[in-house]
Amino acid sequence: MDNHKQASKMASPTVSAGCVSSPILEAFVMKVSEVEAEFHRRISEVRMEFRGRISDLQAEFCRENSATEGVAVPTVSLPSNETQGQEEWRVVSSGAKRRKVLRALQRVETTNSFTVLEGVEEEREQAGGDEVKRADDWWLGTARLADHCKSNGWEFIDNWDLFYRKDTLYARDGLHSSRQGVRGLAGTLEGDLNALRRIFSVVRRGKGLR
Repeated sequence: MDNHKQASKMASPTVSAGCVSSPILEAFVMKVSEVEAEFHRRISEVRMEFRGRISDLQAEFCRENSATEGVAVPTVSLPSNETQGQEEWRVVSSGAKRRKVLRALQRVETTNSFTVLEGVEEEREQAGGDEVKRADDWWLGTARLADHCKSNGWEFIDNWDLFYRKDTLYARDGLHSSRQGVRGLAGTLEGDLNALRRIFSVVRRGKGLR
């Protein structure tokens, strides 16, 4: 019995101060460390490759979407099938060039619909090496829409003050909203759109619709 205990003791790894000493265990730990290091190295390579691709895509997007006639970012939305009491919305012009926005304004003036204009950014052009800001043109367009809606008893949402001259609210391309911009826009639009829904409800009841 004593010989069996002595043999078992000799075959077991020695334990000292919480550390296990065994050639097999040491080799295993070393192999795990090598695998872990290789894993982290490969993850870093994949991450760098992914960031490189994203940067290339962003550069390509900005290059392909650079407009020679200037880009502005009003979004004009009109309710579709309003006469049927539906509250569906379709985007008429989003991130559009000037001519598209002007067509949208003309459509607003000839359409019996509620109107929403959200997120207006200043338009910039290069002239003689100097940057010419044409924000006033878009402010006048916003005022034109607001007056038209007011004269017809329509609601109007204007987020000019929210976005104007606030670069952090735009993504790197200077066109789309950043995460902060989206949160801000969502917060301001929520109350305004709820007010529009109440107006739609009154309009439906006035037309005998449900």
